[in-house]
Amino acid sequence: MEEMSKAGDTFEVVLQYLAWSTDIAFLYLENKRPGLLKDEKKARAWAEALSSIVESLIIQKQIPLFTPMVFSLPEWLVKAVSSTLFCFVEIHKDMKSSANSALAARSGTSAEHKKPLDPCTEPTKPDVYQTIIESDLPPPEKEAGRIAQEVFTLLFAGSSSTARVMARATFHLASNPPMMDRLRQELKTVMDDPSEVSELEHLEALPYLTAVIKESLRMTGLVSSRSPLISPNEPLRYGTWDIPAKTPVSMTLSSIHTNPSIFPDPYAFLPERWLGTPDEQARLEKFFVPFGRGQRMCFGINLAWAQLYIGAASVFSQFDFELDGDMDRRRDVDITRDCFLGEPSRRSRGIRVKVRKAV
Repeated sequence: MEEMSKAGDTFEVVLQYLAWSTDIAFLYLENKRPGLLKDEKKARAWAEALSSIVESLIIQKQIPLFTPMVFSLPEWLVKAVSSTLFCFVEIHKDMKSSANSALAARSGTSAEHKKPLDPCTEPTKPDVYQTIIESDLPPPEKEAGRIAQEVFTLLFAGSSSTARVMARATFHLASNPPMMDRLRQELKTVMDDPSEVSELEHLEALPYLTAVIKESLRMTGLVSSRSPLISPNEPLRYGTWDIPAKTPVSMTLSSIHTNPSIFPDPYAFLPERWLGTPDEQARLEKFFVPFGRGQRMCFGINLAWAQLYIGAASVFSQFDFELDGDMDRRRDVDITRDCFLGEPSRRSRGIRVKVRKAV
């Protein structure tokens, strides 16, 4: 952001947030940084790959055998048919290679595995590949292809979702200067120097910052498709209804967040709705499900919250944003398509801004 503020150019803000969140996700999962924040070309290629994969999720959901079939085809054929699918195949191939290396190291067949540990260069925290391999999962869940699928899912969810929420928050705060001013004044109570982010526990105690993050999560529409659960052997009881075993049961999270009987004026960005009485807040929390609920709940929720608190505090305490004059919320921002994740119109040009240091 510092470099962008000096350049004074208009840019698509989600690209910066995606580079930031992806660097963190890679570090957390694989003990390495791809360096997207310092390499715009690399960051743009990663963003385009993720966008392509999101577009293909519609097909994958309706035809479960589609992905295995694509992986079984020669790469030259996949590339000739669809650059979108080829991006997916390439990413999966890289992760499968990493999984094979981890499996080889675990079995003691890798020369690298036999090297003495050097605490100055070797990571002390196991990466996600090692964690899966050394878990008590059954052997079929530890095959290289299966591990690669799991790692990609974690990386995709841990990078794209956070970037989307930060971009949506930026859009609404840039559209509402009084909200930005109120947030910045609150941040000053725990951050004497805007360039030095306060401890997470202090940020979590800030009511307006929390309200801005919650409202951004509510409006982003992270998961717009239903996530069905099936009771394989026993019927379910819901109120007066008996639901037979093997019946898919699901709800659409984004539809709950835009239900006007729960969230009045649901398409308005109103952080104040989260600042009501304890009873009012408890009622809203019951229907606040950006990370899902139950067994299928996102298990990266704590990392996501930490990133959003720290990211929002760091960015919005230091920078002001000006929306591009040609931006159209209905075209560029609002969710109009279900690609498992909520997507704006195909004509969307993204959230484009100029940034400058806050006075």
